[in-house]
Formats: sequence, C-alpha cells, structure tokens
Amino acid sequence: MSTVSSKTLLINRRNLSNCTFQQEETDLNSLPENSVLFSIDLISITANNITYAVLGDRMKYWHFFPADDDWGNLPVWGFANVVASTTAGVEVGERFYGYFPLASHLLVNPVRLSDFGFMDGAPHRAELPRIYNFYSRCKNDALYRAETENLQALLRPLFTTSFLLDDYLAESDFNGANSVLISSASSKTSLSLAFMLKRNRAARRAYKVVGLTSPGNVEFTSSSGLYDSVIAYDAVHSLENSDPVAFADMAGNQSLTSQLHHHFQENMVLSCQIGLAHWQDFGTPEEMPGAKPAWFFAPDQAVKRNKEWGQQQFQMQLGEAWHAFTAIADSWLKTKEHSTEEAIQNIYLATLSGNASPTTGHIIRF
Repeated sequence: MSTVSSKTLLINRRNLSNCTFQQEETDLNSLPENSVLFSIDLISITANNITYAVLGDRMKYWHFFPADDDWGNLPVWGFANVVASTTAGVEVGERFYGYFPLASHLLVNPVRLSDFGFMDGAPHRAELPRIYNFYSRCKNDALYRAETENLQALLRPLFTTSFLLDDYLAESDFNGANSVLISSASSKTSLSLAFMLKRNRAARRAYKVVGLTSPGNVEFTSSSGLYDSVIAYDAVHSLENSDPVAFADMAGNQSLTSQLHHHFQENMVLSCQIGLAHWQDFGTPEEMPGAKPAWFFAPDQAVKRNKEWGQQQFQMQLGEAWHAFTAIADSWLKTKEHSTEEAIQNIYLATLSGNASPTTGHIIRF
C-alpha cells in the first residue's frame, strides 16, 4: 500500500449547518521526516464538539486542524492507530488516545516522546493549549480500558472538564454557596459534574446539586440519580432564592442566565460559563445582579494542578474518579455507532440542532 485515501467532514465556519465531505490521497512513500500518520478509528460527537465549533474562532479551536477559506475541521476526541511512521520510537500498529479532526486520518509531528505518548510539534499548534496537543499511548495510559473505549471517546474529555471544574469551584469553597445549579443538566458534561460534586460533598460543605433542564429531559435527568433535585427551565422561578447559589452554565442560554441572576439577585455568588449547548440563544451578556459571569477554561486549571500536584498525582486523582464514574455510566448511557458518510453528517446536524437524545452516546467509526 503506497497511498491512503482519507476523508474529512468539513464544516462551514460561517454557517455551521453547512457541511461536506472532502476526499484526498496521501502518498506513504513521501511522508515528511519525523512524522506519524494516524488512521482515526473511533471518535464521538457530543454537545461539547458543538461548543468547539461555536467558539472556534474566539477560542482558536479551528486552529488545531486548519482548513481552507471559510471551512473548518471540527475537533473531536477518540482513538487512532499508527499506519505509517518516520519517527523513531513510534511504531506502526500502536494505538493512541487524543484530539483529532472529524476525519479518517491525521498527520502529526511527534516531539517530547515518552513511554506515555508525545506532543504534536506542528508549528501551527505551538501556541495552542498543551492539553489538546498530547497523544497518549493506550498501553501505558492509566485511564485506558479496552472494554470501555466507547465510553472513553464519549465521556473522557467531558469528565476531565468536569473534574477540573469541580476542583476549581471547591478551591473557592463555592464562594459560600449552599446550592450548585447546573444548566443543560442532561448533557454528559453536566452529569459528570454532578457526579463529582456529590462524590466529594462529604469532605466539603453540605451543598445541594440542582439540575436545570428542558421539560422533556426532566425524567431522564432525575433517573440518573446524580442530582438532589431536577427543575424544568420553565419552573426556575420556583427555586428558593434566600440562600447563596453557584451557577455552572453548560447551556449558554442568555435568557435563562438573566432570569436566574435576577431571581437570586446578590445571592448569585458565583456564575461560571462552561458550554454552549443552547448556542443559538447565546448573546452578549447584559449587566445583571449578583456575581459577574466568567468563562471557565479547563486547560488553565489543568496546567495549574499539574504544576502544583505533579503530573503523576494529577493523573492518579483523575483516574480514580474516572473509573468510579464509568462504573455507573452505562446504567444511563447507551452507545450507537455510525460509519457511513450520510450517518456521520446526520448525527453531527442532530447534535448541532440539539435534537440528539441524552440517553444515547454517538460513536463514529471510520
């Protein structure tokens, strides 16, 4: 085999519902020195990837895998196998976990090789957050289990964000909040955060974990058992507002954020923006009572904790929490695989429009 045919789902950065597959050929006999060609095998699409697209220019998510003109390569997480290598120490057939485009192949330039993986040293990624540039060798990855690859592709990046957010909130003792409100409560990132908050509650303050979701998702979200209570968006005015609350906003719905801030007034003591599940309703923040909403960027917290704890201790704590979470996740999450171009486009568009069921995790195999 001297050439490899690859395909990429390109997204129009000005109109996210406009997407198309692009085909190209890669000559394996002319790979650059010190490069590795990945065959991307198993990845997932979640609301988290839609946040990458919506914030693609502002937060430089489109910069990881550049495309021409107004098109972009959507970043996703998952697994890939090495199909060609001109890098000593990276062998054909090795399996890696990491950050990939929504495509069948990716060419990278390994640097800082170790038993645990390598960084992509491509010049255009040099100034981007390191957490996205590391490719982990599955054989030496503390979080890896072959039997849970689907859950890892779906939940590991989201769980890592929630692990770091839980740590960030606890660092300030939740600014004294007695409840933590989580919007888009049926989303996988929110469920992960609820798990972490309840898991660590005994060592902290006696706060309540409250999920906010659409009326149609109340039953599912409640049945997860991860929240103390679940409230539909149209009933948030019924929440008791005499105690201080913290708000973890996964939805990005400006109307909801405004309603909550005005309802709790100065008792809104902490307000974090994390995701944009309701990206169509995201707008310019208005002046609101209570704490000023601020973006939470997980890579910043990861860098901080890696420096303070050391990478080994960070991975150990993350791994312990992760394995505890995956032990219960399959009780409320089923997975479905997609492989045809039509099916891949359809599930991307369904996730973009918010019509993907929270009970199903969507896996793509190329």
